[in-house]
Amino acid sequence: MNNHRLASLRPAANRLITNRFTGAPLVRLVTLYLRSRLLGTALAVMIASAYVGWYLLDQSTDPGITKILLIMAPVGAATAIGISARSPFGETERITSFRLPALRLGHMAALLAVAAVALAWANGAESDAWTDWVMVRNLAGYAGLSLLTARLLGPSISWLPPVAYAMATFIAIGGIQFDDLTDNQRRWGWPVVPGDDRFAAWTVGLVLAAGLFLVCTGGGRDRVEENAA
Repeated sequence: MNNHRLASLRPAANRLITNRFTGAPLVRLVTLYLRSRLLGTALAVMIASAYVGWYLLDQSTDPGITKILLIMAPVGAATAIGISARSPFGETERITSFRLPALRLGHMAALLAVAAVALAWANGAESDAWTDWVMVRNLAGYAGLSLLTARLLGPSISWLPPVAYAMATFIAIGGIQFDDLTDNQRRWGWPVVPGDDRFAAWTVGLVLAAGLFLVCTGGGRDRVEENAA
């Protein structure tokens, strides 16, 4: 009788063990991974920066201020993405058997998608032939710079290159008419050129691809590495 009863309970026990040691740990791992990357904070910063950008663009009547807003508004979302690439577990995370590159890519892609949608909405407050998609394009470029910095120097300073680059390009060529820009200026000065410029698009695409590749394959530079550097 006891043997028969144990045999009848075995399938249920097997299902319980399978759920306990396959599905649940995976969900738990993903949840802990996203929490350690400050996902909620990153999403809040991206949405808030897009809203502030939309509001200021909607209120702006000065072309110069509008141009500055279009250049600078995506910086907040981009730096949130870079900071979210942090790797607080260091070597412990790198030796795990789970395929972290796929998880990192999904994480970064989701953040980029949310930020792009939010900034596309904000960009609608100032929509014309020059400004269409400028904020989304600049988001991609700034995010690439932020991710490169997160991997090479650490997420804690990943905000600096996007801010510095946006300001430097505006100061250097922001006052030059687009038709007077050289092809090289359009490549490296992508934050200040129209949203449909192909030179800027290629440059931004390469920068973002490089940043995603380094972060997805190696993660952000963790705090131990930062302190040892």
